[in-house]
Amino acid sequence: MNLAGKPIWRTVLVACLAMLAFATGAAAADTLDVILVKASNEGASDAALKAYLPLLERSGFKAYQTVVRKAVPLQAGDVTLAQGFKATLGQAEGRRVPVTISRGDNSLIRTTVNFSPDHPVILGTYDGDGGGKMIVILVLATP
Repeated sequence: MNLAGKPIWRTVLVACLAMLAFATGAAAADTLDVILVKASNEGASDAALKAYLPLLERSGFKAYQTVVRKAVPLQAGDVTLAQGFKATLGQAEGRRVPVTISRGDNSLIRTTVNFSPDHPVILGTYDGDGGGKMIVILVLATP
């Protein structure tokens, strides 16, 4: 039976293909900000982190400075940060993405994040160079 020749099946097929193209296009257009932050109990916080301070302050430190901030497409790949830190994004399923944070050859955390626009996700506090503490923030930018 040739279902492709039937008008209703053609309509369903075209609708499915259109939804797939839209979903793929939407995910490809999403941008993720990956921010490496140095946390300390001395000094003032970086003004560029103002929007994230209520969330960062839960970590128990008093001051936060941006070390590096990178905007990358929400797709599989590595994001090299600083001090040997790297965020590895897995294959996204919509806005659900496997993420690994590593430093050198050491995997620090492996998790899956379900991103929402402008809702930052903190992926841990880690030892940095010189005894400093480093925090990784991921933020899906508003489309």
